[in-house]
Amino acid sequence: MKLRPGLRVLERGPGTVQFGADQRWATVLTGLTSAETDVLRRLAGPDPVVGAELLRRCRPSAGAPVDPERLSELLAALTRSGLLTAVPPGPLPVGSGAADDVRSAACTATDGDGARVVAARARAVVAVVGLGRVGMVLADTLASAGVGTLALDDARQVRAGDVGIGGLRDRHVGRARAEGAAEVLSGRYPALRVGGDGQAPDVVVVVFDEVADSVRTVRLMVEGVAHLVVTVREGDVVVGPFVLPGQTPCTTCLDCRRTELDPLWPRVRDQLRDAAVQLPPAQESSTAAASGALAAAQVLAHLDGRRPVTAGACIEVSAPDAVPRLREWSMHPDCGCVDVSPPQR
Repeated sequence: MKLRPGLRVLERGPGTVQFGADQRWATVLTGLTSAETDVLRRLAGPDPVVGAELLRRCRPSAGAPVDPERLSELLAALTRSGLLTAVPPGPLPVGSGAADDVRSAACTATDGDGARVVAARARAVVAVVGLGRVGMVLADTLASAGVGTLALDDARQVRAGDVGIGGLRDRHVGRARAEGAAEVLSGRYPALRVGGDGQAPDVVVVVFDEVADSVRTVRLMVEGVAHLVVTVREGDVVVGPFVLPGQTPCTTCLDCRRTELDPLWPRVRDQLRDAAVQLPPAQESSTAAASGALAAAQVLAHLDGRRPVTAGACIEVSAPDAVPRLREWSMHPDCGCVDVSPPQR
């Protein structure tokens, strides 16, 4: 057993040591002798000593000042808190900044193996449809986090307003967004595979302007593909819902709920859709950065085997302060999506 990588070991006072700084898992051991404190600190550091090695060193024959039974009790307390893991860390990813993602995942993964989490991401395929500022931040964040393959889809031309956040530059203006995005991401992440080569995606992200269009996601529903809907609106960006077909509300469910709240919503929706074709909504810098990163977090949650927060909810990120607000939604009985087969992973 060894301490999860990246956890802080902090002295709170005489005989009191805190393992971990995050309130979700921080554990405090009290009544420690100075020798016990010194031994426990060996669990952390650049060359940590594993639990079995600590026990060996604490045998009376070795002249250790710590009673092995007492140390076993202390290690058991850390084990119950989930801070010790028996899984040896896998190799760190090469050629990207995902090493920090490994350290972070080691704190939250069930088995403490952050390398396993990031290695699974490297085998994943994520399709991103819509590559304005929000889509570019999303794609860049996924690549940085170790996702191995991105299938990029957006034939629209890069506008001057797309330049900046996310990586598109003036030289890309007038070129297809997907082409510019592939150039940017391939240059930043040499190990990234762009295109997918016909592989079935694990997740599809569709970025809409003004209103989500369920017609464009119906095939994903039928095929049981997990997908995240992101909608850039007049004054905010809506991240969600993350749709697990047959399990969580889809875009049609939300459409039905909105119509219940506002019977004229279908008429307004159609006008918004037409207006977006003529003049797409602005993707303000801070809002695009925040919403793109939040969208990436939802995708990573699914790839890592966790349930995304937006599975049954939306995160609304409003300009200009970009403070997120969570709004929950439920499946609508008139939609019929409950009969769709759930996604296979």
